[in-house]
Amino acid sequence: MVQCNVCNGNRTYFSDKDKCKKCKGQKVVVGNKVFELYIPRGWRDGDQKRYEEASDEVPGQLPGDLVFLFQEKKHPVFERNRADLMAHIKVTLHEALCGFSRVVLNHLDGRGIQIDQPRGRIAKPGQIYKIAGDGMPFKHGEQRGDLYLVVDLQLPDDGWLPKQSLMLELQKVPPLPEKVITSDVIDEVEYDRNATLESFGTSERGQASRDEEDEEEEGDHGPQCAQHNNDFDDDTAKMVAAKKHIPIIKKHPKRFNRHQSDTYKCVDASWRKPKGIDNRVRRRFKGQAVMPSIGFGSNRKTRHLMPSGHKAFLVHNTRDVDLLLMHNKTFAAEIGHAVSSRKRVEIVAKAKQLGVKITNAKARVTTES
Repeated sequence: MVQCNVCNGNRTYFSDKDKCKKCKGQKVVVGNKVFELYIPRGWRDGDQKRYEEASDEVPGQLPGDLVFLFQEKKHPVFERNRADLMAHIKVTLHEALCGFSRVVLNHLDGRGIQIDQPRGRIAKPGQIYKIAGDGMPFKHGEQRGDLYLVVDLQLPDDGWLPKQSLMLELQKVPPLPEKVITSDVIDEVEYDRNATLESFGTSERGQASRDEEDEEEEGDHGPQCAQHNNDFDDDTAKMVAAKKHIPIIKKHPKRFNRHQSDTYKCVDASWRKPKGIDNRVRRRFKGQAVMPSIGFGSNRKTRHLMPSGHKAFLVHNTRDVDLLLMHNKTFAAEIGHAVSSRKRVEIVAKAKQLGVKITNAKARVTTES
């Protein structure tokens, strides 16, 4: 098929005298438009401002929406979590022991935050001072979050004490240890004084993988019935957990019963909307039973989620389980009701290998011990 050179495939043609002087017959004019974006108080990272039908226009199509995504810039002093703020304050060893009363930092609005630490109360490393109502404002209302101040204790450098006699006097000031640890065998060890906790728990990482392989080899032997019992009881609890999601909220967990079904035996409990012109439920009188409406609907992101956070995926054989290899954090397998007991055992074993959760692993499979 060859494209027309006159209309360029648009099936419409305008002569030069009928063409618009601005767009030259292209039906679109290139121009600039200025958007003034107002950021409301309390906005957080990820919030959006949408302008409907404000994107580029194309002939024959509806224009899309223009969306501004709010990305919060990292502050050098404050760290934000929703409406709460957190900051670190530096406290010297002298202030931690003897107390202090000074401005520890400047707030976002320029105010100085003063902390009074009375003498006799020790400021410990990592101690948190909570100032209620001094955080970020809420989106709705006049309330504010809280401000959390974390104490960072600054210790003096090596060789800060000029005289040895002052060290002897200083040793008498703090309280001595209550009990000295003694041992018959004393080992003087070498240590790294600049170590961090980043490598904590990684020393046996290679050995742990070898131990898991040994456990799998040991699990291949033994009675067949005992193996099935372990598959249905223990391994189902070790499946991969669902990925993080927003809380599942059911606005109306109970069923909607038909009006007067609790009064008359001939009226079934299945919901039917009242049709009477003077019906008190249809007219939504105060204190009466509520009717189903769109307001009771669940969030689209959690509408089909189970309490575990997975979505159900119906399987009938092991090939269906293979489809969930890369989606085991999103979907959970649900064995069909017509699947035989023999195939159920194979499906459960396959799901165990792939780390796929099965909702009805024990259905129609019973083994005698």
